[in-house]
Amino acid sequence: MTALYRVTVPLSFISEIKQEDKMILCQEAVNTFLYCDWFHKCNECFAKPTINCVATSDIKGIINQDALKRWESTRYLARGDVTEYLSKNSPEAYNKNWNVLATEARNEILPKIEPVVLKKLLQFKIPESAYRSIRTDIINTLLVLSYRDYFTSELFENILSVYAQGFIPCGWDGEYPEGNLIVFCGYAAGKTR
Repeated sequence: MTALYRVTVPLSFISEIKQEDKMILCQEAVNTFLYCDWFHKCNECFAKPTINCVATSDIKGIINQDALKRWESTRYLARGDVTEYLSKNSPEAYNKNWNVLATEARNEILPKIEPVVLKKLLQFKIPESAYRSIRTDIINTLLVLSYRDYFTSELFENILSVYAQGFIPCGWDGEYPEGNLIVFCGYAAGKTR
C-alpha cells in the first residue's frame, strides 16, 4: 500500500515560481530616471552630450507642435520596430509582459519621477508643456530597454543617455532610421539646427 502525504507549500514559494517567468523593467533605466540630475546641463555654456547628435539651443523644438508631432512619430516608428520584432520572434515574452510593464511604468515609476521633472522644468525655465514629450520618452524607454535581451534600440539607448547627461532629446534630424537625435542643450555646440 502506498502512503499519501499532504504537502503544504507556502504561497510565497508559489509566487516566487510564477515570478521567474515575469519580466521586470530595465533597472538601469529605472534608476537613471529616478536619480538623474534632470536638465542640469541645459544652462551650461558649451555643454553637449557625448553621443553623436544635432545640438540645439532653440527652445521651440521642445514646444512647437509640428516639431513635437514629428518627434512623436519617430519614437513610435522606433518602438514599432521593437514590437514588430518581438511579436514575430519572441511572442511569448512580448504578449505576456509588454502591457504589464507599461502599467508598472505608468503607475509605479512615473509618479515618482513627475514631481521632480516638473520642478526642474520650472527651475530651468523650460515650458511645462515639454513634460508630455518627456513622459512619453520615459515610458517608451523603460519598455523598450526592458527587452534588451531580445532587441537593441539605438534610439532609446541614446534617449536614456541624453537624460542621464542632463539634456533633453527633442527631435530627429533626417528620415528615421537615418539621421541623428536632436538634443536641446541650452547652448548648441557642434552641428546646429
